[in-house]
Amino acid sequence: IAGAFSMLYFKEYASKLSLPRLATPTAAVGATGAIAALVSPAVAGPAFIGSFVAMSAPTVLANRKALAAASALSAVGWVGMTGLLLGGWGGKMGTAALLGVIMYGSLGDTKGKE
Repeated sequence: IAGAFSMLYFKEYASKLSLPRLATPTAAVGATGAIAALVSPAVAGPAFIGSFVAMSAPTVLANRKALAAASALSAVGWVGMTGLLLGGWGGKMGTAALLGVIMYGSLGDTKGKE
């Protein structure tokens, strides 16, 4: 969940500083993951997953409650895939993020009220 909000705040802050190349979702995800890896390598994976979830369209995750819920569900997906997709982190993390967004969408509250 922290990775999702960190990505959004980084993107917003870079935009306010008039740094357009850093205000992109891709740069914000990279910065979030790099900072998390420097702070604690153990949380880099979950931070990346949360930041991938935050890349979802605003029409899919309409507010912070939806973002937090989808991020939490993506953690469930990541843990559930333990032992699967062993070829590399990227595929497993992206798949976990996708699963979190799909699971949240299946709850029927995609328009969520803040």
